[in-house]
Amino acid sequence: MTQYPFQPYGINQYEINQYAINIDEVTGLEQLKPLEQYISQERLTRIARFYFEKDKIRSLLAEMLLKYFLVTGYDIALPDIVFGYEEYGKPYLSNGKEDIHFNFSHSGSWVVCAIGMSRLGIDVEEGTKNHLDIVKRVLSPQEYAVWQAQPEEDRKAKFYQLWTLKESYAKYIGKGLGIAFESLSFRIDDDDVGLEVKGQAEHGCHFILNRLEPGYCVALCMDKSKEAAVAKEIKTVRLDELLEWHQNVSVIY
Repeated sequence: MTQYPFQPYGINQYEINQYAINIDEVTGLEQLKPLEQYISQERLTRIARFYFEKDKIRSLLAEMLLKYFLVTGYDIALPDIVFGYEEYGKPYLSNGKEDIHFNFSHSGSWVVCAIGMSRLGIDVEEGTKNHLDIVKRVLSPQEYAVWQAQPEEDRKAKFYQLWTLKESYAKYIGKGLGIAFESLSFRIDDDDVGLEVKGQAEHGCHFILNRLEPGYCVALCMDKSKEAAVAKEIKTVRLDELLEWHQNVSVIY
């Protein structure tokens, strides 16, 4: 096995782990220039199309965060990290690594990533804006009734919980925006989350709701059979950790 220096976090490869990095630590895209050598050509092409610098930073750090933990936690050499893409564009590891699943998301100041030995989907949303104009298009009739019954000051948080859950499920099944969100109906009872798809109960998934800081909602969806193997805490990574790792690993890569 390839031994890389700087092995963080004592990762259990049989758990589903969640990671996050805050882009507010980045002073500008130039600061991330040393990390570009590790980014796939597909993502570099996508980054070049973005107009706003923060969108470029989020996209670059999403793949970098994933590769950081694939290398340091799963002992995969950087040249062996090769991506394939499903029908609706969801990336996966090819090159004999298909049993390791991942997904990432970014919004506002945060980039999140989930990795584990289970199909999964993760979503983060910055819940600072009122999206009253799309509530009826996103929520099912049952969800909309529950949402309307909430005190007005709680409605925004409830909407973002439901939205991140729907996004995480759509990414879990690999359809992204190819699924009608109003066909998904979630029930949230404290830590218990239930889902109906077109009126039929979905028993194969387990959901975890989390938040990184006030105003940011995170939802993780994974196979029900892997429920006991989830590390529920989101581990926050600092930018200087990635840059320090780069200095150590660049000699080997």
